[in-house]
Amino acid sequence: MPEAQVASEAQGAPAGARLSAPVVVPPGAWDELQAAAKSTAPMSPPPVRMRESLDPFPARGKAGGPARGPSDTDSGTEGGATIAVYGLVCYTTRVPSAGYVDLHCHLLPSVDDGAQTLEESLEMARALAGAGFSDVAPSPHAWPELPNAAAIEQQRGALQAAFSEAGIELSLHPNAENRLDAEFFERLERGESRPLGSGRYVLVEAPFDSPLPSLLDLIFRIKLKGLTPLIAHPERCHEFQGKGKRAAEAVNAGALLQLELGAPLGRYGPLARKVSERLLEDDLYAVAASDLHGPVGAERWLPEAIGFLETHGLHTALLQENPARLLQGEPLEFEGQPS
Repeated sequence: MPEAQVASEAQGAPAGARLSAPVVVPPGAWDELQAAAKSTAPMSPPPVRMRESLDPFPARGKAGGPARGPSDTDSGTEGGATIAVYGLVCYTTRVPSAGYVDLHCHLLPSVDDGAQTLEESLEMARALAGAGFSDVAPSPHAWPELPNAAAIEQQRGALQAAFSEAGIELSLHPNAENRLDAEFFERLERGESRPLGSGRYVLVEAPFDSPLPSLLDLIFRIKLKGLTPLIAHPERCHEFQGKGKRAAEAVNAGALLQLELGAPLGRYGPLARKVSERLLEDDLYAVAASDLHGPVGAERWLPEAIGFLETHGLHTALLQENPARLLQGEPLEFEGQPS
């Protein structure tokens, strides 16, 4: 009896793919698996209207077929990383960059609660590049007890050099995540807001667990300084989780909202998922971002989250066009307009 074969990159994997784990293929099954791999092309589900379905995997539970999840054979995304499972062999297809722009992640090593080592930063960067990102604006927390703007700029330059040495095609840009607190507004008065990219927008966050009744006034104060606030992950913040129209009020006051990529998949719990669905249905998000803090699981969940946006026809606006405009300091058409 012939010995079992161990699947490897040299044994029939699609070009540019790598195995997610070593797989032992029983004798006689290898030819069948190779044929399946060559004949099965990744598929991209057609866009659907948001109100028709907000299920990350819209085929689930429909008549005529079994429930479908992120690891089933026909999963795939257009322009980003593709997960394809052929029999027992799981390939992660590496694809050219889709030109996605991430305006919120904690990629710089040893500066906050994000990446703790250079190795973690490199692993996170590979996951982002593999999911289709070409540009990232790392957003370390701008807290008084953490490294200041000058130190962050030095770290960003060093990490960009490390990317070049490692062959990671990912461009880094200035950014910081600012709390809407007294310390931020003191810096704002001094012209030290640590804005995003070219300087027209500033990434801010509201409290997770407490209300922020002065939100509209705070937005107004930021706008007076010639900046537009980009509010991070509102679906996770107490102020936006009620049944009211607080998010619409914030947008109408001139703020922009950033979707956490993992929220519609339930990564932050059922309430954040429900709120993100509501804000997506109301077309209130300007951009989507990863808020990546570490490498664990990123290679899996980032393509799943991007696939959700692609399924609903939202990836071009939320991951490409709008974030690129913000990075360059260009206005968005709906900025500050009623939804």
